[in-house]
Amino acid sequence: MFHNPGGQLDVIFQVHLLIFFYLNYYFFVDKFYFTKKYVLYAIVIVAVIIVSFPVTDAIVFGLNDLPAPIEHEGHHKHHDRPSLLLVFMNKKLYLFLFVFVASLFLRIRQHLKVIQQEKTTSELSFLKAQINPHFLFNTLNSIYSLSLQKSDDAPQAIVKLSSMMRYVLKETKDDYVALDSELNYLRDYVELQKLRIDKKVKFKFDIERNGTEQKIAPLILIPFIENAFKYGVNSEENSSISIKVNVNQKQLFLYIHNNKVKNMFAENLSTNLGIENTRKRLDLLYPGKYELNISDLEKEFIVNLSLQLND
Repeated sequence: MFHNPGGQLDVIFQVHLLIFFYLNYYFFVDKFYFTKKYVLYAIVIVAVIIVSFPVTDAIVFGLNDLPAPIEHEGHHKHHDRPSLLLVFMNKKLYLFLFVFVASLFLRIRQHLKVIQQEKTTSELSFLKAQINPHFLFNTLNSIYSLSLQKSDDAPQAIVKLSSMMRYVLKETKDDYVALDSELNYLRDYVELQKLRIDKKVKFKFDIERNGTEQKIAPLILIPFIENAFKYGVNSEENSSISIKVNVNQKQLFLYIHNNKVKNMFAENLSTNLGIENTRKRLDLLYPGKYELNISDLEKEFIVNLSLQLND
């Protein structure tokens, strides 16, 4: 006879629960629930419970919890035997139902987590694919300008472009790269742009660096700098660009200010993807860890970015 005076489950029943949990988590949910075979899924679950939870055992368990038999004068002893439904509605069935719901919930949550990770990875890959051609387009545009001027600086510009392309192709495959590599990339880009801008342009570029071994998302800063050169340089107007990067142990601060001048060539060819993509990448890679303020005024454009760095 089954004995359960303390209300504790026997070892065999615990094994049944464990097997049921893993079967549902790793097999039944994937095979039936995610494929929308809900009726078949319900039938399978009920069948497994019946096999793991024999009716005879259920009756014994149910009767074990019944009050002692009542004797009536002139009548024989008898039990008030519960119906089959009441027998099943006991502690064991509740535990099976709990395990079923828990395994289903955990499997669905894990499935959604994987989908979100895949979506994030896909979005980041797409955004990077947009950023890289955008960078290449603007850099080639700079070299094209030097070529039109028959400048002797064109070969140096090609060397800078080669260094930048090597960085983009080899070091930006991961979500985060060494901050020093990213800052060197910015320096190369700025040096390349300085080769083509007129000496009349007021230009200032400073990097203050404290701390070591920080990491940053690759190409996360360059769109703002690209934008400053694209819309802030015109030799026929009062052009001014100021770029400052300040890094401490935990945060990076980027400040950019440029006058807005007419540049029909840039306006006609601009894809307007850089800053918008950067906003999306910041949301994906630095949720709650950055603050971006952009002032797009009539005659000037100002960017203030505060970014919490990764170790």
